[in-house]
Amino acid sequence: MVRILLIDDDISLIDVLTMAFADAGYEVTSARDGVRGLALATSEKPDAIVSDINMPGLDGFALCRKLRREGDAVDAGADRASSPTSARVSPTAS
Repeated sequence: MVRILLIDDDISLIDVLTMAFADAGYEVTSARDGVRGLALATSEKPDAIVSDINMPGLDGFALCRKLRREGDAVDAGADRASSPTSARVSPTAS
């Protein structure tokens, strides 16, 4: 089963996305901040990460940079739900 890690400080958004991904057959883990998300990404090794960009502490871009530096080969997407555009960040990009 494909494992997805959701990282967002908006608990209601995490709840909605968790239900949607679980209904689609994915195994979902979540974190409410970037620091906890980084810890889960490192320990759980998810197949994909969906992260908010604007979070207190460790934001989505910093999270992706840290994962890239640690050599984690995971597909990570960062999104600003409040923006009409979203940014896709690949940990393998330089």
